[in-house]
Amino acid sequence: MLHGLSKSEVQKRQRKYGLNLVEGSHFNLFREIMSGLWGFSAWVLEFALIVEIILKEYTQVFFILLLLLFAAVNGALQQKRTQQLLAPLKKDLKIHVRVLRDDKWQIISADQLVPGDIISLKQGEILPADVTLISGKIGTDESSITGESAMILHDENSEVLSGVNVIYGAGIARVIRTGNDSRVGKTVNLTKEQKANDGKLQFLLGKIIHYLAIIDTVLVLILFTITIVRHQNIINILPLMALLFIATIPIAMPSSFSIANSVEANVLAKEKVLVNKLESIQNAANIDLLMLDKTGTLTDSTFELTKIHNFSVYEDDDILALAKSATNKISPSNLEKVFQRMKIRRNNLKILNFNPFDINKKYSNSNVIFNGKRLDVKLGSPINLMSSSDWFKYVKKLNNKVVAMTIDDELAALFEMTDHLRPDTYRVVQELQQRAIKMMVITGDNFVAAQGIAQKLKLKRKTVEVSELSTIQNIKDVSVICEVLPEDKLTILKFLKDKGYTVGMVGDGMNDAPALKAADVGIATSNAVDLAKQSAGIIMQKEGISSISDILDSGHRVYQRMMTWTITKLSRTAQLAILLTLGYWIANFVPVNLNAIVLIAILNDLVTMVLGTDNTNISHKPEKWNMQSLVKISLIFTTGWVLSGMLLFIWLFKSNVVPSKISTIMFLFLIFSAMLTILMTRTRGAFEKGKPSKAVLIIIGINCILVSGLAIFGKVVFPISWKLVLLVFGGTFGLAMLIDMVKVRYYSREKNM
Repeated sequence: MLHGLSKSEVQKRQRKYGLNLVEGSHFNLFREIMSGLWGFSAWVLEFALIVEIILKEYTQVFFILLLLLFAAVNGALQQKRTQQLLAPLKKDLKIHVRVLRDDKWQIISADQLVPGDIISLKQGEILPADVTLISGKIGTDESSITGESAMILHDENSEVLSGVNVIYGAGIARVIRTGNDSRVGKTVNLTKEQKANDGKLQFLLGKIIHYLAIIDTVLVLILFTITIVRHQNIINILPLMALLFIATIPIAMPSSFSIANSVEANVLAKEKVLVNKLESIQNAANIDLLMLDKTGTLTDSTFELTKIHNFSVYEDDDILALAKSATNKISPSNLEKVFQRMKIRRNNLKILNFNPFDINKKYSNSNVIFNGKRLDVKLGSPINLMSSSDWFKYVKKLNNKVVAMTIDDELAALFEMTDHLRPDTYRVVQELQQRAIKMMVITGDNFVAAQGIAQKLKLKRKTVEVSELSTIQNIKDVSVICEVLPEDKLTILKFLKDKGYTVGMVGDGMNDAPALKAADVGIATSNAVDLAKQSAGIIMQKEGISSISDILDSGHRVYQRMMTWTITKLSRTAQLAILLTLGYWIANFVPVNLNAIVLIAILNDLVTMVLGTDNTNISHKPEKWNMQSLVKISLIFTTGWVLSGMLLFIWLFKSNVVPSKISTIMFLFLIFSAMLTILMTRTRGAFEKGKPSKAVLIIIGINCILVSGLAIFGKVVFPISWKLVLLVFGGTFGLAMLIDMVKVRYYSREKNM
């Protein structure tokens, strides 16, 4: 007979062994900085640095070195900031476990476990410590240890290591090692945390940067050709060629993405939503189809027995007592709790053996002696326990969830169960449909019961059986998929993704875990099993599904901020590269001195780093990355600034203004136009009507004041008068107003198309 540890013994062992926590690797600022000095962008800067050292241009060496260190140090600091923001969120992702203490089963946080504790294990749970199985039989997915996902079976007295997933069976186990002494603790410092997958946004922006690099390559070839034709020393132009690539490198992109996502993760945490994968936030803006598991997600997981269909020789109360014998007493499912709540006892009923619900067989079973006769009782899915003819005869037309029971493999009873929609389900579903997100309810219920759910939620599209899905011509006509088996959910999700949808999946059960992991955005509910929470990118801690709206809004905010970054990056890069190349071609000197070019790169990136905190005017419809539209709007800014910049440069050149003074004026023009471009790209309306965040305004203001001071006092660039600085700013601002009018008109026309 198991009794579990006493309270005093637990306290004694906690003092000896500590909490069941594994101390992760500490952030190392120096190591992060050094890693920032390795990679393509760092190599380009280092190449330019070597060239300048060879040419003995030590002032330019200083500025390139400054940019190199800025990129490395900034990346490290933002990585540290992201970890600091997420650290308290990760602490809330606690695993809970059922433990026997003082002769009572209770649920506690897994970090309170000590060696010697007796715990129960069932499907869908993650082992929180190293254990020895005392009774029962479980199957585990040990891919976290072996790399292989095949199920490993464990019998009594088997040792099972922490961190593995229980995917079969149930059992009782004794904890033997916790915390740093466990398998996870001993290996955590030998392994690195899996890197988060890039979201769709990063993938797209990576392609954009790739195309910009191609443009820069063409411009470099033009510069190279000009230099050869003019019989000039190619070494003198190498720094400019390198700086063209530097202008393209997204030095602040990793920082911008980290800040934007981690800021929203913090916002969601305040709304009781935990973020497990940062890229899930930005992907949420693109969701245009949401898969919703019915039971436990849309419904409240509390079932009521509404009708018994008795086909046996036993009375209804006897049938209920036999059904109760086939339920898990330690870790009952929601359906099993229906039978356990019934106050039915039979002194003439003795349980000889019990096997918990098997996810593969789809039933639990008990061997009992009832009225002196040995019986084999099975309780579970009608599809698995009934013949197809009986299933069509009895179950097909019922409008509730049905549990079947057999006695000695003969159909004994069917139990009709009803569950209830959560209080917020209807409202949230209607709201999501107003956002133009397609709803797809997934349920194991039969066709009639599934239609009832569709009617309650006012889903007006078709209800289809899962077997019909491949024959559906237009998936837009489907709202509910019924008679879904656990293994069908991942197949359905892949089918929908193949149709071009960006799919969000909301679920709670162990059988939802594969789909949650494979979805563009996997969302686990507050009542989800540990495996589902581990697989999901986002975990809702509030009851119900109302937090989905908060998740979508956060995604839209990240999307809008990164759109600002993208359009600004495209137009600024093209503007700078084209102006430098054409200017050199026309005037035989670089329009902006190389030190100033490096400073432009640094100041521009300072602003983009704080875009993650900017105010936004979000859309409430799924966002689609339209490359053609993106290029068009970027061309508006690029064309406007390049034409005006070239006209300014040519006028200054023809007016015999000295090159050093031209360089200062062009430097101011490039900075002022870049700052104004950020203000224009952040909104589809007139830029003066959109209020930026304080951080964005402050950095823009500092940048403009700084470059004005440098120009007036002749630091880094040739000195010019303050009146000329004001004239350049005023002219650039006037041009920005004209370009912004074209932008507003373009967006207005696009909206009406």
